[in-house]
Amino acid sequence: NIKRFIKITLWGFSILILLLTGLILSLQYRPVQSYFGKKAAQFLSGELNAQISIEGLYFKPFTSLQLQNLYVSVQEGDTLFYADGLEAGFDLARLLQNQLSIDQVTLRDARFHLHIDQEGNNNLAFLIEYFTPSTNRRERKKLNLDLHRVELQDISFLFRDERKAGSKTDL
Repeated sequence: NIKRFIKITLWGFSILILLLTGLILSLQYRPVQSYFGKKAAQFLSGELNAQISIEGLYFKPFTSLQLQNLYVSVQEGDTLFYADGLEAGFDLARLLQNQLSIDQVTLRDARFHLHIDQEGNNNLAFLIEYFTPSTNRRERKKLNLDLHRVELQDISFLFRDERKAGSKTDL
């Protein structure tokens, strides 16, 4: 009976190891990563009450991240940010030293629209509010950001300030 228990336990562990290995290997494929990226965007869309979408996502563990067709709307439905491509090369191993080291960020065909209404509220406030940690959290070590190179290709920035009559800046 003890032999049977050991045999069943070994089979169970073997199957568990095979399933975990399959999961880890499947996460290396773009379609699987894109699926999870779309699910994360769908979750954030619900949390923020705004449309967020990602067409494609590719993550090379510990070295790079690529996003394709990233779109973020404001809660009223207007476009806040769109980028055809966003690529970042980084060294995740340095996170253990509380340092995020980004070698290069490339942003392609991007549009950013910042709007301030007559009361002084901007269309970016809902994102800042969502991602700002609450004050009742315990104090954590600060994370140092080390950014080496930013490459911008075909970028436009539209700034509209309704507090001043006729104020519109398009860069």
